[in-house]
Amino acid sequence: MHLHEDPYLGPTADQPLEAGMVLGIEPLIYQTGFGFGMQNKDMVLVTDGGCELLSDVTDTDELIIVHGPRGL
Repeated sequence: MHLHEDPYLGPTADQPLEAGMVLGIEPLIYQTGFGFGMQNKDMVLVTDGGCELLSDVTDTDELIIVHGPRGL
């Protein structure tokens, strides 16, 4: 197992998701030109009926608002 491996999710992804797969969902927030970046990762289990959130360190039911330098 590696840090990043298939399947990848995105507009060109063609591998079907199957029950039992665990995915790391990690959207990147980056402010170009300011050297500021952040990544919030959740682990998700693919189930027969959808998915199940495995990570619960933070309350992911609420939007995390991130402001870059100078309020950008």
